[in-house]
Parts: sequence; C-alpha cells; structure tokens
Amino acid sequence: MARRSGFPEALARAALGYGGRFVWEASRGDRHLVPLLEEALAALPDTQRALRARLLARLAGGPLRDDPDPGRREALSREALEIARALDEPGTLAWVLDGRHAAIWGTATIGERLATAEELVRTAGRIGDREREFQGHHYRFVAMLEACDRVGVRAELQAQVRLAEELRQPGQLAYVSCCRGTLAALEGRFDEAEELAARTFEAARRAFGSVADVWVRIQRFAVLRARGRLEEILDLLERSLGDFPTYSVFRCVLAHAYNEAGREGEARSLLAELGRAGFPVAPLEERVYGLSLLADVASGLGDRSAAGRLYELLLPHAGRAAVSPPDDCTGSIDRPLGLLATTLERWDEAEGHFRRAVEVNERIGARPWAAHARHDHARMLLARDGPGDRERALELLATCLRTCRELGMVALEGRCA
Repeated sequence: MARRSGFPEALARAALGYGGRFVWEASRGDRHLVPLLEEALAALPDTQRALRARLLARLAGGPLRDDPDPGRREALSREALEIARALDEPGTLAWVLDGRHAAIWGTATIGERLATAEELVRTAGRIGDREREFQGHHYRFVAMLEACDRVGVRAELQAQVRLAEELRQPGQLAYVSCCRGTLAALEGRFDEAEELAARTFEAARRAFGSVADVWVRIQRFAVLRARGRLEEILDLLERSLGDFPTYSVFRCVLAHAYNEAGREGEARSLLAELGRAGFPVAPLEERVYGLSLLADVASGLGDRSAAGRLYELLLPHAGRAAVSPPDDCTGSIDRPLGLLATTLERWDEAEGHFRRAVEVNERIGARPWAAHARHDHARMLLARDGPGDRERALELLATCLRTCRELGMVALEGRCA
C-alpha cells in the first residue's frame, strides 16, 4: 500500500515492522527482509533522519549480522549512530544502540560491547523505554558471563528479572527463563535447568517463533550431555541441520554429540567438513562456543591438524568463558585449549591451560566444568607420564569423581571410575 501510494515514511515503518519487534532479529532464511529495508532506505527523503537511522541500525543489527565480513554492517551501524547522536532524540538513540550492539556482537571486544550496552541502559532508562533497557541489561549479562564476572552476571540477571516482571511480555520472560536455565546448567543444577528449558520454550515460542526451538534444543543438549543421555537428542540434533540451515553452530553441537556417543565416523566426517570450510560458525556471536565444542571432537579423534587450527582460533579468547547466548555456557575456554595443546603434545601449555580452567570455573561456580578440566588434566598427565604425573592424575580424578557423584554427572563419572 505504501509503495502504491508513494508514502516513503509508511514504507520505512512497514519495513521496520516486517522483520519483528526486536532490533537483533535476523529473520534468517527470509529473502525479503534485506531488499525491503534497502528499498525503504532508498525511498526515504533526507529530511527523515530518525527513520533513516532506525533502518540502518535494523539492517546492520539484524539480517547482516551473520555476514563474515563485518565491513558493511560496521559502516551502516556507525552511520546510524552518528545520525542518532546529531538528532539528540533519546528514543532513536536507544534503538540505534540496540542495533549497534547486535551488529558488533560477534566481532567487538567485551569492553566495547559493555560500553555500548551501558549507554543503551542509561539512554533507555532516561526515557522509560523498558524494552530497550532490558535488552541493554541482557547484553551486559552475556558479556559478564563471557568475562567470568560472577557478581556482574548476578546483578544483570536481577535487573532483567525486575524489568521482565514490570513488562510482563513473553519475550523478556523467555529471556529470563533461558538465562536462569543457562546458569543452572553451568552450576550443575540439572533438574532445575531441564525444567526451565521447558518453561522457556512456552514463552519464547510466542515471542520469537522458531528461535525458541534453537534455544531449547541447545539447552537440552547441555543437560543431557552431563547426564550421559545424548542418545535421546541425537535425532533432534540431526534434524536441526535441516530445520536451521543458517545456524552452522548446530554442526558443531552435532559433531560433539557424535563424539560423546562414540560415533567416531560421523564425528570425523563433520569435523573434516567444517575444517575444509575454515571452521565457520554462525551466528557469529556463537563462534567461540562452537569452536570450543569442536576442540573436544578434535581431541577425542586425535586429529592433530584440526587441533592445531582450532588452537590458533581459540587462543586469542583465553581467559574468557564460551557462551552460546542465551542458552548455554561451557565454562573457561582454557579447558578446550588445554585439550588441544594435549593433542599437539605441548605439555607445558596444556598444563597451564588446565590449571587456569579449574581456577576460573571454581571462581564462577561452574563446578561441572571444573570437574571436566580436572579430568582432562589427569588424562594429559597420564599421557605425558613424567615423574609424579600418575600420582597427581589420580588425585585429580578422585576430586572429579566426588563432584560427578554430587551433581549426577553420569557420563563423566563413568570415565573417572
């Protein structure tokens, strides 16, 4: 109607609404969204600066978010930010900051993302835009989790809870439920995590559609992995490759599940396929998480070539936690780095990574992943077999075994015993 009537402002608003109410929604697989946003931008007169800023932010923070070349979305989101600041319209600035964070999520430093999210919280709070304010706190929650800041994670979760209860909307309630489930699984409260995953699905399906399936499938994978019941979800993970063809992170999840289930041929095939393509992971904000899962696969298969490449890709992220926002966290990245160094027989590097992984995971309350790090460290010591290594390995395995029995980590318990 806007096209036929020659109303560019109406066309711009229709384009903004078409892809969903959340700025970060990528609408993956929808071939109409990018052309529609670009058409609206081309038709909009220079006088409509606020709408132009919103269209630019929506394009950069949504459908262009998975583009491995960040150049275009960086330019678009920066132009949107410059326009919004010049206009001095807090509502437009809050929208643009939301889109700016989404656009840089997979490429920017934690510091830059935290600064953007903090400005979003302040700007949205000043005008009472509770949806944007909530989103800012959620961005901070994820960044704090990656930074292994346990106090900050708890503070940001409470801020999300407060705003979600005020808004009483499915989208924000689903976010809160999913974040709580992630922390429950991270800390070894697996019954609670499983219950929260079901609750997340009910709210998220109404707000996000198929994205809800992504969140819940990965959360179920996280719980069943610890409980040694991955065979219950293998069929679903296999279907996920077809259900979500643009989410290559599911290839990493499935390769990991195959490896855990002892299906070496399938795991090796997926690892090789991903390796030939340069280990791509989409969405980009899940790249480190996906690569961390593949580290277990390369280690389990003894694939030194894949291990060497994965080590190079993960090493810049040492000291952080691997997060699939908002549905899973596998603790310190130093643990998969230790596995890869072990596969490459870089014993001193491996030992340093495992020590740091145990320390970080204990500090953030990630007891399951501290147990994994101890188990992996013990295996490294047994492989190196130097003076005193066997005795230290047995001590680590005994501590790991106690944690497994306390938390019900059946799969790891079997390996320790």
